[in-house]
Amino acid sequence: MRRTIAAGILSTALLSGVLAADVLVIATGNPTYDNLIQQALSEAGHTATFVTQASFTGIPTNTQVVYIPGDPSVNWCIQGNVQQAIVNWLNAGANRGLVTTEWVVWCHGSSGTLYSVLPVNYGGSYAYPTSLTYTQATADSVLNAGLPASFSFSGGGGASRMTPKSGATVFYTDDYSGNGVVGWELRSGARVISISAVAYPLFGGSLEDANFRRLLGNAVTWAARSCRLQGDLNRDGVVNDQDLLVVLLNFGNACPPTTKVLLVGFGGVPAVANLLRNAGYEVETAEPFATNFSIPSDTRVVFITDGASSTNVTQIANWLTQSGGRGLVTTEWAAYYSYVSQAYADVLPVTTDYSYSYPQTVTYTRETPNSVIDASLPAQFSFDGQYGITKLIPKPGATVFYRENIYNEAGVAGWELNGSRAISISARAVPSYSLASPEFRQLLVNATNWAANRSAGRCSLNGDVNNDGVVNDQDLLIVLLNFGASCSP
Repeated sequence: MRRTIAAGILSTALLSGVLAADVLVIATGNPTYDNLIQQALSEAGHTATFVTQASFTGIPTNTQVVYIPGDPSVNWCIQGNVQQAIVNWLNAGANRGLVTTEWVVWCHGSSGTLYSVLPVNYGGSYAYPTSLTYTQATADSVLNAGLPASFSFSGGGGASRMTPKSGATVFYTDDYSGNGVVGWELRSGARVISISAVAYPLFGGSLEDANFRRLLGNAVTWAARSCRLQGDLNRDGVVNDQDLLVVLLNFGNACPPTTKVLLVGFGGVPAVANLLRNAGYEVETAEPFATNFSIPSDTRVVFITDGASSTNVTQIANWLTQSGGRGLVTTEWAAYYSYVSQAYADVLPVTTDYSYSYPQTVTYTRETPNSVIDASLPAQFSFDGQYGITKLIPKPGATVFYRENIYNEAGVAGWELNGSRAISISARAVPSYSLASPEFRQLLVNATNWAANRSAGRCSLNGDVNNDGVVNDQDLLIVLLNFGASCSP
């Protein structure tokens, strides 16, 4: 996010030092549930205001933390206007936070507005364990306050599998999914923390356990205690000579130009667009049968999720081969529709006999190791294939990176031609199905990285205080003007 010096130097975000927070709770409307939430927050010294989604009109100015319980009987998902208000509020600055318990990640952990701020992805499964054990993974004096290193409580209200996003911290593991409490800090300085278990009120549920209530209260305290100081590059709570040294040692460094992806498709496009933006790409979208279809001149990769018109895929094929350093990514139907254009069929690394199926589960197994394609992926992983998989037969000269188990053909195959790259994936990208799998989502990012011929996503520079992609005199000035500022204890 680009910031001006004026905005940065006229205000310094200082921690208030007060542990109590004003909390806006998205109420369940269930008196038993809401009363136990009130008890948990009051025990930690917090003041809670409850509002239902139906009566929501905005976030009061005194609010420090928003808590979404995610009651499975009432609050399965958060309506769009509430999601947008919360995200806008979080992105507006530091000293504010969001806490979620399940089923929030179950509903919003794959795509959508709220997904953009959550520190986790939904891991594709949930359970109702009789007992759930949380074990401290990363020490934090606020989150750990008053809690043993490991504690158990009833998981009968439900727990979802969560996988942390890049940059998030796992504070507690759980013995169901591996990740029990995960948090991160947004670029605005706001904090978001997600808990894998449902805050459940009945039959000896989690809210009747003193340790779980303490954890919930601590999570609210942690979310409220963000302290963002302009110029505090090493995040030690003070702007000093160490921060000045970071700027000086990195002076002149700059990010490469942002890589643009043109995303062509229908249903899965918003979810894939969010995925790629979170990986640091600039994304534009286009409809595959649009009559005014064109490829922006600064596009580096075209990503096609569906079939497209003959005219449009021919234009894509010509674009790919006109110059080196370009990339093409296709998922299932995009390869199936290769018959509409010979030029397009020629640039794909696969052919097909047009066999397709809708299997409950698809398994990809690594065949040819590649550091970019394999990044953060196991040698074998499975995902929901119910929205379709096409039989892809690798062409001579193509590399099969992963083989699928349905036709025993290419799950992921790619090749280089005239200095550009094309990679095809046999499965379709569909929210709540294949995109519910963190491994499949990671594969899409990795395939885009490979097509773009880059190994990583978002650019982050040490010393870039104002996040404008270059370390220069503006960053040095912010540190100097805030020199000596510190967070209160």
